[in-house]
Amino acid sequence: MNENYYNEEVEIDLIDMMFYLLKKWKSLVVAIVLGAILGGAIYMVKKPEPVVTPTPAQTEEKIVSLEESYYVNPDVRAQMDVAIRYRQLYNQQLEYSQKSLIMQMDPGAVYTGELEYYISAGENTRLLGERFYNILTEERLLTELKEAIGVDCEEQYLNEIISGSIGLDGTSNITVDNQNADLVRNSVIAYRVSYMDQQSCQAMLDVIAKHVEALNEEFQDTYGSYEFEKVNNSVRLIINNDYLNKQKSCADAINSYLNSIKNLENSFAEDDREYYNIVYLGREQAKKPVETPVVVETQDPVKEMVKWLVIGILLLCVCWGGYYLMVYLLDSHVRSASELQQRYGLQILGRVDQTGAEEKGINGWLNRMDRKRKGKADSVEYIAAAIDALQVQKLQLCLNQNHAAAKGLADELVKECNNLAVGNMIHLDSESLEKAKQMDGIILLAVAGDTEQKQIRRDLDVCRMQKIPVMGVIVVE
Repeated sequence: MNENYYNEEVEIDLIDMMFYLLKKWKSLVVAIVLGAILGGAIYMVKKPEPVVTPTPAQTEEKIVSLEESYYVNPDVRAQMDVAIRYRQLYNQQLEYSQKSLIMQMDPGAVYTGELEYYISAGENTRLLGERFYNILTEERLLTELKEAIGVDCEEQYLNEIISGSIGLDGTSNITVDNQNADLVRNSVIAYRVSYMDQQSCQAMLDVIAKHVEALNEEFQDTYGSYEFEKVNNSVRLIINNDYLNKQKSCADAINSYLNSIKNLENSFAEDDREYYNIVYLGREQAKKPVETPVVVETQDPVKEMVKWLVIGILLLCVCWGGYYLMVYLLDSHVRSASELQQRYGLQILGRVDQTGAEEKGINGWLNRMDRKRKGKADSVEYIAAAIDALQVQKLQLCLNQNHAAAKGLADELVKECNNLAVGNMIHLDSESLEKAKQMDGIILLAVAGDTEQKQIRRDLDVCRMQKIPVMGVIVVE
């Protein structure tokens, strides 16, 4: 029965490996605690230090102190005055380029909308015309115009893209007959809007038309009936060179101011530059609207700490799992009966469970789950019956007699079987080998976790060379 040689390609029992790892739960708890400590340490190292911003009073005190203690040459001070003025102009021009709606438009694709009304109200024509014209300054209208195009800008930037006029000649006044000084009794009120897309222009015209119609109803009741008619409502695409020129002028101004600032500030000596940065730039910064300092956390500190704790725990758990996985794979001991059957082709005559059934706690629960997975172990009587069923006259049970559990099982089997003798592993004991030669075969007794694979392999090699039949194996798990 020992003709089959070794099969080194044995499948790993993943469930057996899982139970092996679970039984190391105490070291897993230690790994989790160390991982949490490691994650907390990383969080503390990476946590940004709070930036202490000096108060305006502290800044002003520093400026005054420097002014009293440091002398600046009058010519250099004049250059500093010019440099700070250029910086002010630069900031103003840069702010305009960033906020102006005109600066965001493509000069080659500007949509312009026109809304025109004809009005004839007799002596009230000029008065009503001016009142219709003045709706462009109403705050409510400007707010609705900004909502219509989806922008949130200051009114000065919105006023750049809307305009109006009164009179056929496009001027802001009604035409007057200079000889008779009589007012012309009819006129045209025009509203113009410009923006980067047709839909926005039409939306603004609709808002203006709504306000004009509402105002017209009010005037009809107040001033009596008069003629008021919409004569134009259109949007068209134009190429506006005025906008192109404004954009070029703004860009040129920014570059000019920036070059002047660089040239002047680079001419300062090191000490003068420090004085300029603290006194001039510090005071310029202080002129900006003072806001209550708000500490903005880029990340929630609690979430950040939890993240690093989880990372630390996972890292240590992976190291723990990797370490014990290598220990499991490199373990040279017999782990189970099925492993001996797969690797060496040995017949399993019996499997004895020697784990403590009465053990309490997590280990006891794991052992009970493992026994339930493997199934009920074999009794001594069953193993003795399996040995008798071999129908062999003389057998020797080979085992490591220094192992108490194996020795106790062997003694019980000898009592049950009349044809069974007990001896050491034959590769370790010459007397046991000579005795085995006189037998009809041997039975190996292996203890999982104690008997090494090389001991089984060596016994099988000796039996093969001495032509001693190996009838099977009994495993103590």
